[in-house]
Amino acid sequence: MNLFNKIDEYKKKFLFAAEAVKLISSGCRIRYAFGDCSATMLDTALAMRKEELRDISIYSDSQYSDFQVLAADPSGECFSLIKQISKNSREALLPVKNSKLANSKYSIVRRKMPQFIFFTVVSPMDQHGNFRLVPGVSSDKYWEEIQTADYVIVEINENISSADNLTDYIHISQINYVVPGLNASILNTSNIKAHSLNVFKNSACI
Repeated sequence: MNLFNKIDEYKKKFLFAAEAVKLISSGCRIRYAFGDCSATMLDTALAMRKEELRDISIYSDSQYSDFQVLAADPSGECFSLIKQISKNSREALLPVKNSKLANSKYSIVRRKMPQFIFFTVVSPMDQHGNFRLVPGVSSDKYWEEIQTADYVIVEINENISSADNLTDYIHISQINYVVPGLNASILNTSNIKAHSLNVFKNSACI
């Protein structure tokens, strides 16, 4: 795929957040892979649909949970935040079946998960069609969910550099829709952790 083809695919997948969240229906499960991003348009747009939806489960393992969906629905009538996924519930989230091939060897076949939507925040696209994932989100950790989600929707944040180490990235071919974002600040969790550790050490010395 050459650069022009990547740009053409990008244009076809470009969608505003208010339109993207219309893909969500009652009973959906949504991964908030927002990492260290302090705010997103996807979260804001979804919160605005509170009166239209019911039984929406939001999975997030970020230490930050200042989400607009929770502010819009403090009683949890529509949105439920699930902070951690246990091994059993992760297996339920990622159904696996064995398929016997003609050569008698088995391979793992992961089927699409109905009503599962994957949200994440990324850098602008580079010349190779890659988007760097927001700090705090690992492509290895979420690979299975990206592969099996009904929809993968990414939000652009220009505060994430596409020139950084591309260990954790997602390609345009893996994405269903690209949403322009708020360009909210990226929280520096490494500094926060280092500060907390120093405070702990200093208090231990007193």
